[in-house]
Amino acid sequence: MTLETPAMNFIKAGRVESSSDGKMWRILGQGRPIFRQSYGAANLKISFPPTAAKWKFRKPMEISGAGAQQVELDLDVLAHAQPGLEDLRVMRGTNQVPYILQHTSISRSLALTVQAANNAKNPQLSRWLIKLPQADLPLARLACVSPTPLFERSLSLYEELADERGDKYQHPLGNATWTQTPDRKSKEFTLSLEAVPQSNTLFLETENGDNPPIGLEQFSAVYPVTRVLLRRKRATTFFFTTAIRAFHHRVTI
Repeated sequence: MTLETPAMNFIKAGRVESSSDGKMWRILGQGRPIFRQSYGAANLKISFPPTAAKWKFRKPMEISGAGAQQVELDLDVLAHAQPGLEDLRVMRGTNQVPYILQHTSISRSLALTVQAANNAKNPQLSRWLIKLPQADLPLARLACVSPTPLFERSLSLYEELADERGDKYQHPLGNATWTQTPDRKSKEFTLSLEAVPQSNTLFLETENGDNPPIGLEQFSAVYPVTRVLLRRKRATTFFFTTAIRAFHHRVTI
């Protein structure tokens, strides 16, 4: 670390501390002379041992060749990273590897496991329980098809979360109206998500009123493709790491 100051003719003892949360501090070094003299002698650099970052997620990535590489981020990495991928790092050993993040217009489809979850006390309500592979998936859309030829429904997608007291509440994820007629060629319905699901269980429901229930099947979810672009001289193993707990440093003189 190098200090910048216009001050002249001083000599001070410096102390360097580090913290992972900004509250608890650990001394890395103290009593180190920091000085600048009018005849030119100066030392404005403070050296201290490296502080290793701590990672909450780590996944290997094999690079089989040399040169420019294009790696698509899988659902496991996307789910563990922050929504904007600000915490994503590519590591080789303890060193960070520079990369470019590429957001593409390509989408991937993910088949979903769904089962009816109707409430016997409310027969006018149709509800489906949707299981995701894991929580925190950055899904863009939900899609399904219906064999029912004629209907109009308003469908709502939500998840059940718990507050700080443990009480459950509905977290809305999106809603849309579906009008299906016999002459409509497509039987598919899509609903855009307005938020990233925090859990791995979603609910889709609709009020039938006095009408017979509709059938829904072939559920899928769509997520955008994101890639990492990097260059290496030879084949090697990297690690995707996310949710870094950054270290803060402070200097006292």
